[in-house]
Amino acid sequence: MKRANLPDFGRRPPLFLLGAIAVLLILALSGTVLHLLTESWWFDAVGYDPIFWTRIRWQATIWVLALGGYAAFLYANYRLALWLTRESPWRLLEERNLAAVADYLPRYVAFAFIVLLSFNAAMSSVAAWDDILKFLNPSQFGQLDPLFQQDISFYVFRLPVYEGLQTAIVQLLIWAIVLSFGVYALKGELRPERGWKYFLTGEVKGHLCGLLALLAIAIAAGFFYGRYDLLFSADGVVFGAGYTDVHARLHAYWTMAFVTLAVATLFILSLWRSGFVLPMVGIILYLVVLIYVVGLSK
Repeated sequence: MKRANLPDFGRRPPLFLLGAIAVLLILALSGTVLHLLTESWWFDAVGYDPIFWTRIRWQATIWVLALGGYAAFLYANYRLALWLTRESPWRLLEERNLAAVADYLPRYVAFAFIVLLSFNAAMSSVAAWDDILKFLNPSQFGQLDPLFQQDISFYVFRLPVYEGLQTAIVQLLIWAIVLSFGVYALKGELRPERGWKYFLTGEVKGHLCGLLALLAIAIAAGFFYGRYDLLFSADGVVFGAGYTDVHARLHAYWTMAFVTLAVATLFILSLWRSGFVLPMVGIILYLVVLIYVVGLSK
């Protein structure tokens, strides 16, 4: 079969790729810039410009930290995936007569993937500036909730940051798994012909199982913090935790938290076992218990 004539962009990213990313970033930021400009005029007119600039400083700090942390973690996993498969060519591309682009196309796609995801995470994170300021400057209310015996200030100053951070970590780990899985798939490291027990082996399996274990731990933390949301339940006759919330849903959250931690343990134990049996058992166990618990708590 005749190989397709594809352009060779060399080692540097092509200008059209950089231009496309720049255009997307400009479109994404243009509305924000106009909004901030209008707000700065309003705050200055009413004499509250110090408050405005305090908010901007914190939002900028959060934006930079989120961008850098997200990009660093994704890029580190991308580089690790490349290093673990350094002896393997891009088999999937070569099998489809795309060997001419194998030297640069995966790198450019990964670069665009990491940049766009990092910018999206950074833009989303700036909305938490007030939650972070409240987290850093808490005050006690002197009154406990009736179910968990936590001071009411915990739900105002602490819980929003914990839940937001847990959600961000789950999303970051999912994207890291997708990115690493994509590299391994293009490198031909996924071998379905070996059967489901051994389609992942060696260091590749170790990398993915490590990420999956971290994801399971983060999800377990979500169930743990999700218990507190029962106090804000609107499903009953009155607002707040009702009979079903206290005697069914609360136990369901605890059950799912412990089961998810057990799944994380199976992922970790699989690092010292050949094959993918333990991770598959963990995933099936999690799904079965989840279906059972969801039906029980309704």
